[in-house]
Amino acid sequence: MTDQSRKELEAYPEPVRWNYQQADGYLDLGMADEAHHVLDKIPEKFLGGIVYDEFLLRLAFVEEDWSAAARTCERLLALVPENATFWIQYAYASRRSTGLEKAERILFEAQRRFPDESIIPYNLACYAVVRGDHKRALTGLKAIIHQPGILQMALEDDDLEPLWSELGE
Repeated sequence: MTDQSRKELEAYPEPVRWNYQQADGYLDLGMADEAHHVLDKIPEKFLGGIVYDEFLLRLAFVEEDWSAAARTCERLLALVPENATFWIQYAYASRRSTGLEKAERILFEAQRRFPDESIIPYNLACYAVVRGDHKRALTGLKAIIHQPGILQMALEDDDLEPLWSELGE
C-alpha cells in the first residue's frame, strides 16, 4: 500500500477500513472471490480513489486479468505518477495483455522518471533477450549487476537463461 492510499484509508470510517483489511487478508491468501465479496460490501462513496484502485490492481494480479490490471495502472498513474511500482506493474500487465512493445515503451518512460530504480533496466534486459538482442540486455544488466541481489536474480530468471554463462563470468 502506498503512503497516499494509507492516508486515504485512515480517513475512512472504521467499518470501511475493516472491509479493506479483510479484503487485504484474502488477497494475501490468493482468495480473489472472497476479496470481491468483501469489497462488494463497501459503500459506493468509498469506491474509487487510490485505495480502491490498489485493491483492484491486486485482484487483477491474483486473477491474472492483465487487461484489467493495465487499465487500473493507468488510473493509478493518473493519480500517483511518482510511484515507480505502478509503472513497473503497468509494464508487466501490458506485456501480458498487449505485448512486449507497449511494455518496453512504458519501462523506457519509467526509466526516464526513475533512473535509480534497478528493476526497470533489469526488466528491459529481460525484454531485450526475448527480442533476441542479447548485446543490449548484457549492457543493461552490467550497469546494475553490482547491486545487491541482481546477479543472483538474473541467474535464476528463465528469461535471461541465454545470458547465464556470460553473467556468471
